[in-house]
Amino acid sequence: MMSVKNIDRHEFEKCWEELCARVFSKRMPPDNPFAESQWPTTLLPWCFGYMDRSDFDALKSMAGAIGDDEFLLVDAEDQFPDEPSKLLTWDWHSFDRIGRSTVFAHVQTHALGRSGRWGLLISHDTYTILGAEPELMSAFFKQVGGEDTVKERFTKSVKDGDVGFGEEGKLFAAELMKMVGWA
Repeated sequence: MMSVKNIDRHEFEKCWEELCARVFSKRMPPDNPFAESQWPTTLLPWCFGYMDRSDFDALKSMAGAIGDDEFLLVDAEDQFPDEPSKLLTWDWHSFDRIGRSTVFAHVQTHALGRSGRWGLLISHDTYTILGAEPELMSAFFKQVGGEDTVKERFTKSVKDGDVGFGEEGKLFAAELMKMVGWA
């Protein structure tokens, strides 16, 4: 069973580019990075290499319930056009390894499933934005203890200095929290 497959530029353009354009806008945070502006969004206090395992399991459950048994990672900034995108099954170790040993740890990264009903923007600045159809977001929140719990975790990470860098990072985090409706 495949856990990671490289998707070169040609295959991406043929099979994934249109779907990515349906899920993601061309905007970067603190603007809403999702094409569907009505999707609820939430902030998660991690980036590659620091993902909370319970969040991974909740995402896997949410995506699996709609048939997204694999997901694509894409360089959202297109800084490394020759670096292939990665198609992964929901394997924690593969995801963690990709996050620690590829360019994805150093750029804004999009993650999405074939359904086009959810997406992640994983930042190298120690935060992730999840956007999804309302029923999927509800399922995610149910798995992780509710939206208030997610908000508390993110707010604590900002206070602890784990999101962003210094005062500028805290100001940026405040903009992110405003984007998702927490401020």
